[in-house]
Amino acid sequence: MACASPSIKAVPLKFGSKAFGKSSVPDHLKSAVCFPVSQTSADGLCYPIRVSALKGRGLTATVSSTNGRVKVPVFCAPGNPGIAQSGDATCIPDLDITNSNAVISFCHNWGVGLVVIGPEAPLVAGLANDLVKAGIPTFGPSSEAAELEGSKDFMKKLCDKYNIPTAKVLPLLFFEAIVQSLCLADNLDQFHISISRWHVEVPAGLEERAGAELLAPPGAVRAEQRGVARRGRRPGAVGDGAAARAEAEGTHSDSRRWRGRINAESGEAYRTFTNPADAKQYIKDQGAPIVVKADGLAAGKGVVVAMTSDEAFEAIDTMLVEGSFDSAGSRIIIEEFLEGEEASFFALVDGETALPLESAQDHKRVGDGDVGPNTSGMGAYSPAPIVTEELKKKVMESIILPTVKGMAAEGCKFVGVLYAGLMIGKSGVPKLIEYNVRFGDPECQVLMMRLESDLAQVLLAACQGELGKVSLTWSPELATVVVMASEGYPGAYKKGTVIKNLDEAEQVSPAVKIFHAGTAFDTYGNFVAAGGRVLGVTAKGKDIEEARAKAYDALDVVDWPEGFYRHDIGWRALRHRHMAAH
Repeated sequence: MACASPSIKAVPLKFGSKAFGKSSVPDHLKSAVCFPVSQTSADGLCYPIRVSALKGRGLTATVSSTNGRVKVPVFCAPGNPGIAQSGDATCIPDLDITNSNAVISFCHNWGVGLVVIGPEAPLVAGLANDLVKAGIPTFGPSSEAAELEGSKDFMKKLCDKYNIPTAKVLPLLFFEAIVQSLCLADNLDQFHISISRWHVEVPAGLEERAGAELLAPPGAVRAEQRGVARRGRRPGAVGDGAAARAEAEGTHSDSRRWRGRINAESGEAYRTFTNPADAKQYIKDQGAPIVVKADGLAAGKGVVVAMTSDEAFEAIDTMLVEGSFDSAGSRIIIEEFLEGEEASFFALVDGETALPLESAQDHKRVGDGDVGPNTSGMGAYSPAPIVTEELKKKVMESIILPTVKGMAAEGCKFVGVLYAGLMIGKSGVPKLIEYNVRFGDPECQVLMMRLESDLAQVLLAACQGELGKVSLTWSPELATVVVMASEGYPGAYKKGTVIKNLDEAEQVSPAVKIFHAGTAFDTYGNFVAAGGRVLGVTAKGKDIEEARAKAYDALDVVDWPEGFYRHDIGWRALRHRHMAAH
């Protein structure tokens, strides 16, 4: 980079400091951590290696408490007042993590031996590339590999190429073409259709367009039709070709044109648009529910699950017309609405090997009962009951490992954490909704509360390509986190409102920890809200009931009238527990 590296001095942020209230770092980048880790030498002794990492909240406390037998300090850049006051880290509020030269200079000056980058923006911008080039071991993907999160279009193309199950959309006209051509066939018992990328099975008894099952195996495949019920006949009855043709021609004056469309059209996993009119026409053709996504980084708010066409039109206008997400929303993805239960699946990756973490389940919607707009996350718990050992094996074999191998084959090995957002349907088959290339927030908090292994050693092993030598130990307890957010979030919200009784809230139970996100100090040394999502009130317990009870007991102590939170975090786990008991 052209700009010179500033002189950075590591000074612990004291209670009452005003530095964070005046930080010029953008809100979406205010979660970076720098910390040292320990490395075990051949004789079994531990010695500190300076490490720089860029992600706060759950990670700082975990590295600080599990980094080996020698307690070494944790640097957090830029950090926040909660991290500084807790003693988990030394915050460096003046270190601009968007400036690669500044970060490299800091690492060299302080003997940093490992960098862990959390926020997605500096990853996509290439901070990891610059650090690795400077000889600093870095946990976090290159800018090329970070496109898994940076561009949904890139992710979809990778899934398509390497047969990773994800949301699909079959164009309506293509579907109609198949049905109409079936109706026009003279010999329905021997009807064959060659379709690139799609396998379409139309079972006997099909009425018009109903009942088609879509799969997406690799390469060109064939679909065989052995009987189609004509309108007005009993289910299962097969009409002759002439009758079917006559009926089809009653609605299409030139019905034979559909035969040509079958060879001309091919099924699509999704559609990408930059023109709002085209996108809206596609919605009209497809109908709702349907999903509209901003292609780029949108701070977790770029996905709209539209239950009606009007909601989809509004999302298209927000992204393509109003430009609410700037360049991130200049291109949109429209894809299939998946029904089922969502879960978060994490794996550490060293370029070739993937090590799964425990599962978690997030709550994206802002309101109780999963209503309202999507957020970056209003709460989570771990483990997720729906992610059984059998399902974990399926996810690793069909999603995570093909992704790791595919990225390597594309010439951009992935080193870091893969966070797969999954949808598990009634069939139990997991599908990939999206990838993040960082620890999720708030999922990170519950995972770190349960992790008993030396996190710093594990991350260093990933950077050295040695994850195959590592195993992880987890607490059998369940953890849950409830996010406190500023009133108005995820829309406009007020900053500077005072938050009290945080120490008292943590004293409710030794199993309670409050992670700070959007907090700052005012001129009187009080904690104040400085963001949308402000606090993550986290607790462990022997089961979901106990963990929830502790977290909500702590929330009752927090004095922040301008804050709000969901009251039903963990409801899916409660439902699974109730069903298992009966």
